[in-house]
This record gives sequence, C-alpha cells and structure tokens, in this order.
Amino acid sequence: MTKKRKRKHVKGRNKKSKVDRQKTFLHYLSEKQQKIDLLFFLVAYIIIYIFLYVTYPYPPGTADSGSYILSAMTMKPNGFRPIGYSWFLNFFHQFSHHIKFLPFSQYLLNGVATLFFLFTIKYFFNPKKAIFYVFSFFLIFSPSIIFCTNYIMSDSVFNTLTLLYITTGFWIIKKKNGFMLLLHLAILYLAFNVRYVAVFYLVVLPIILIIYHRRNKWIIIPSVVIPLLLGVIHYQSTKNTMRKLFGINTYSGFSGWALANNAVSMIPHINLNPDEIEDEELRMIHNIITLYPDSVYHHRYINGTSFIWKKEFAGKRVLFYNMQNKKMNYVKAWIYTGEQFQKYGLFLIKKYPLKFFRYFIFPNMTKIFVTYNIFDPTLFEPYDVMIQYYGVTDKYEYKFKIFSSLFLIRRMGTFLLWCIFFGSIILLILKRKDIDLQGTQKQILFFILVFIFLYLAFSILTHPINNYRYLIPLFALQLCVPGIILNEVLKIRDNKQNIIS
Repeated sequence: MTKKRKRKHVKGRNKKSKVDRQKTFLHYLSEKQQKIDLLFFLVAYIIIYIFLYVTYPYPPGTADSGSYILSAMTMKPNGFRPIGYSWFLNFFHQFSHHIKFLPFSQYLLNGVATLFFLFTIKYFFNPKKAIFYVFSFFLIFSPSIIFCTNYIMSDSVFNTLTLLYITTGFWIIKKKNGFMLLLHLAILYLAFNVRYVAVFYLVVLPIILIIYHRRNKWIIIPSVVIPLLLGVIHYQSTKNTMRKLFGINTYSGFSGWALANNAVSMIPHINLNPDEIEDEELRMIHNIITLYPDSVYHHRYINGTSFIWKKEFAGKRVLFYNMQNKKMNYVKAWIYTGEQFQKYGLFLIKKYPLKFFRYFIFPNMTKIFVTYNIFDPTLFEPYDVMIQYYGVTDKYEYKFKIFSSLFLIRRMGTFLLWCIFFGSIILLILKRKDIDLQGTQKQILFFILVFIFLYLAFSILTHPINNYRYLIPLFALQLCVPGIILNEVLKIRDNKQNIIS
C-alpha cells in the first residue's frame, strides 16, 4: 500500500468512526445488530427467571430481612440498617402484596440496569463481538447476582443502583446532559440510603470532571456542589431522625459497632493500661473488653463479626451493661453502645495505626480474593413480620442446592478474574503509548478504575469482607476493564496488519 493510499485509508476510517460517534444512543439501539443482541439477552433473562421461579419459588431471607420489612411497614429507621431498601420494599408493595412479586421486581430492575450498562459500553467502545458476548455472558449469568435478586436483602438493589450510578456517570462525562445529571443525582441519593458505604460515591464523578472538565463551569458546579449538599442533607436528616426516634444524636449506630469490631483485632498485640485512658466511658469499655481472653480476638472471629453479634463476646457484654445501668431498651442501648464504640475504635486506631494496619487492614485486604459460598436455603418458613406484611403462611422445603454446587467453579472464576483484571492493568501500562483511546473513552476507563480502587479501599477499611455479597457491585467493572483493554490491544494488531497489507 502506498503512502497516499495509507493516508486515504486512515482518513476514511477516521471519518467513518466520527460518523458512528455522532449517532444518538437511541438510533444506535434501533440498529439491527443491537436488536438481535437485545432479543438474545432478553431470552436469556427469561430462561434464568423461569429457572429461579421453579427452583426457588419463595425468596429466602435472614434476621436482617425481618428488620428491613419492619422498617418498610412503619417507614421509620429501626436503628440497625439504613432505610433505603425498606423504601424499595414499601414502593413495590403498593403494586402487589404477594411475596413472589419482590424477587421479580428486583430481578427486573437488575436486568434493566445491566442491559443499560452493557449497551452503553458497546456504544462508547465498539468492542469486538467475541469480547462483548463473553463479557455479557458472565455478567448476565453470574450466580452471585442471580441469587441476590431472589433474596430479601439489600444487595441486589444496591448492585442495581451502583450499575445505574456508573452508567449515568459515563453519559455525564460524554454528553454533560442536564437530565442525565438529575437522574444520576437521584440514583446517588438512593444508593447511599441503601448502604452507607456508598457515601464515597459522592466524590468519584467530581474527581473525573475536575480533572478533565474543570473549565466547564456548567457541569462542574452542579456535579460537585449538589452531591456534597445531598450528602450533608442526608447526614443531618438521618441524625435528626435518629435523635427524634431514639433520643441519641447519631448517624449510624452500626458503624460504631463495626469500627470497634475492627479495632479490637489489636487487643492481643497491645499493652494498654486502662489508667492511660482519660475518658471514663472508654476506660469502662476497655476494662470489659480486656476481661476476655486474647483468643476471642483472633482474626477468624473478627472476620466473622462475632464481637458484634454473639452473646458470648465482649461487644454484647458492653451492650447489656448499658441496658442495665442506663435503663435502656435493647434497640436504644444498641445505638448508644454504637456511639461509644465509635469513640473507642477511633481511640485505638489513632493510638496504634501501624498495628491496626497489620492486624486488621492487611488480613482484610487478602479477603477480597476469597470465594465465599452462596447461602443455599433449606426451608422457607415465614416469620411474624413477613406474615403480617405479605400475608404469606406457606412453608416450603427447597429441593435444590444449585448455587452451593457451583462453589468450585466460582472459586476458579474468582481467581481467574482477578488475574485477568490485574494482568490487563499491567498490559495497559506497557501498551499505553500504542493504545488509541479517545478522550471520552480515556475518561470513562479512568472513572471505572478510580471507582474500583476506592470501593475496595472503603470496603477494606469499614467492615470485614466475609461474604460473597459485599463485592458484587464490582463484578461488572472487573469484567469490563479487561474487555476494554484487550479490545484496544486487538485493534492495534489489526491496524498493523492493515498497514502491512
């Protein structure tokens, strides 16, 4: 090929890609290939739902499920969990009181969010068919995500909101659209009401916009200021509600319990004289905690949050002490003790930061690579609030253990996915000069990477990673990053072959 023909070939290719980029998303979705893909995915979703309905006709739950349902009945926080998931339960309860409608609504919303994410990625990055289909297959058929859509817990809704938060963020980066910004902010508000770890979502998109669009005041000011205002409003309104209902000025009682659970991992490795603690309440807590043998602060108990939930551990001992001496009921004492534990946990961490890293942060960091079994229920037996709210009295014995049987496959998949993910990051660094990502594509990829590492950091810092449910919101992005990078590397190869030919 002559130089003139090469230039003409490249010019034509650039012109074509420019035309493709000018298509609206709706026009893109109306194309034949997207219709075929969408039809194929819808058939897959229908098959999966039929499978779920037949094998797990009643959604399993836990004690936390009853807590969420109770808040949905009263539309008030119960002192243990955020109220956002209870909003969801209450909203869909208006359409149908049947308990089987709940997993259907969770499954439907998750499917919509997943398809929106998939086709947005396809629209912006134009991946090769094989890459797109492999990526889509593993996301749609993820056992963890499928099971959670059929579970009376907040995980499926939080995963759905996170996918929508990420995807609307892509569109704000690209189009700087006012409607998409409003949708993004609404999703953001719902997300950190469903799970408080999402409070860091407030800063992720502003980081990207400040770096790449700092001169565009129209998008910077609302995208940075409004999320911060939402965060402040949410924080103050939550504290006001907790003070009104329980007489305690706190944002989250549970966060204090979690912080203390993490901090007491240092107890066997420090020699803290109670007389060195000036605060009388903290001294009392430390005296109770050090009554217990070092063995109860072994990492397996810290990881299992025994300090928080088990009566034979020190956390409940402090709780019962407060109930007796402060004349409080269980819920109020739980919240009050959480406030005390917040102060105690911070005190220990500030005094021994390196030990905290060694005995909690680092061991917890390794847990992100562990595959946890999916809870396969044996019996559906409705409890009082479920009977009252959904009118269900049926008992059902589950005949299948499908999700538990997939443990080894999931374990190998988790290991491979992390290897591929970090391998793709290394490949991106090595090929950074050759990879030809456009401006928006670079920003979206950077947005994804920032979100992944901030999510991991917050997860590691705030709570033991001891369940498959906690990292589900990262799964789509873990798949997405290697797909994007591999696609770009293959484009480099194809371009070289075109030049040679």
